Amino acid sequence: MEIILPMCRNFLPYNWTKLPNQFGHATQVEVYRNIEHQWAYMDYGCSNNFRQFVCSLYLPKYDPVTQIVAGPCKEMCSKARNRCNKIKWETRCNELPSKRNDDVCLRPVQESRVEPQHVNCVDNVIPMCKSLNSLGSLPNFFLQRSLEEITTEMRFYEDLVSTNCNANLRFFLCGTYMPICVPNISPFTIPCREVCDEIQRDCSTHFESIYQGLPWPNKLQCNRYTPSTDTSRHCAMPDKL
Repeated sequence: MEIILPMCRNFLPYNWTKLPNQFGHATQVEVYRNIEHQWAYMDYGCSNNFRQFVCSLYLPKYDPVTQIVAGPCKEMCSKARNRCNKIKWETRCNELPSKRNDDVCLRPVQESRVEPQHVNCVDNVIPMCKSLNSLGSLPNFFLQRSLEEITTEMRFYEDLVSTNCNANLRFFLCGTYMPICVPNISPFTIPCREVCDEIQRDCSTHFESIYQGLPWPNKLQCNRYTPSTDTSRHCAMPDKL
């Protein structure tokens, strides 16, 4: 089956998986519920191998031609664990197959240096967002620092945007993934809660239909957003920029 989970889709060097997995999860909805709490660590980017490891552990690579199933190598697990040592780790890396043997497994990717978390205004080059606001903020609302990763994740929502379920959906997604830089107010401005409420009301049913029953993402839950009535914090409405 084709991978549909937003934290894994387009991020892996493969598109197909086979279920049930080693944990007995028979659907991707089950997998989603079990790994969604790890999404924040993937966003933070403590290790380039962390997302690869979690996704390939729960959604192993499947080759429809050879019918070979491959999960992560122990070396990938070890690199992710060493970098993300503040996470509660349940997997014993040494119990996984090694890239040095003939076992079929996915090798680790190259690690990069974790950059400081200073908020900066940058040119908004995200294809979905160019026509909405010219400047965005990094790290974003989810502490993502990589424009490549942000662009990859936003591609997941293209099918939802194409439904035209709400005219402000692009504004909401772009203002969340690339927070708006508003001169003389704040370098980090996200949409107001009212926009989120409107989007979730109009688009959640379309979301579940398109993505095979996946629930609306927790990272886009509206209680995380500031209401426009809160004068202590600035938020953005589509008609007031």
